[in-house]
Amino acid sequence: MNEMVKNSIDARKNAIYNTYEITDDKLKKEIDELFDRIYEFGKDIKDQSEFETKFNSSELNQEYINLFTKVAQSSPMVQDLKNQNNVVSDVGNMVLDEAEMELDSLTHPMRHQAYQAANDKIRDIPVVGDLLTVKQHVDLAKSLTGQYNKDEEE
Repeated sequence: MNEMVKNSIDARKNAIYNTYEITDDKLKKEIDELFDRIYEFGKDIKDQSEFETKFNSSELNQEYINLFTKVAQSSPMVQDLKNQNNVVSDVGNMVLDEAEMELDSLTHPMRHQAYQAANDKIRDIPVVGDLLTVKQHVDLAKSLTGQYNKDEEE
C-alpha cells in the first residue's frame, strides 16, 4: 500500500480514537471493520490524490461520516485538548491540501486557455510576433550549441 494512502487512512482512524473515549466494544469492532474495508479499498491505489478522489465519491466515505457521527453522539470527548487540536489541525491541513489540488486541477484548463489566447494576441501584432519568432529561433540555436548553458553560468 502506498505510504501516503496509508497515512491518510490512519489520520481518519486516529481522528476518531484521539477525539473520543470509546469504551463500547461493539462500537470499537464496528470502527475496526469499517477501517479494514477502507484499507482494502486503498491497497491498490497509487497515490493520495487518487485515493482521496475515489474515497470521497465512494459509499465508504458516507459510512465513515455516519460512524463518526455515531461515535460523537455516544462517546465522551477526550479531555486532552492539545491532542485534539493536533488531530483537528492534521485533518484540516489534509482537507485544505486536497481542496487546493482539486481547485488547481479544475482551473488548469481555463488558465491554459487564457494564457494561449493572450499569447496568440501578442503574436498577431506584426513586429512583436516576428521578434518572438526570432527569439525562439535564437534560443533554440543556443540550446543546440551549448551556448545557453554558458550564458546561465555567467
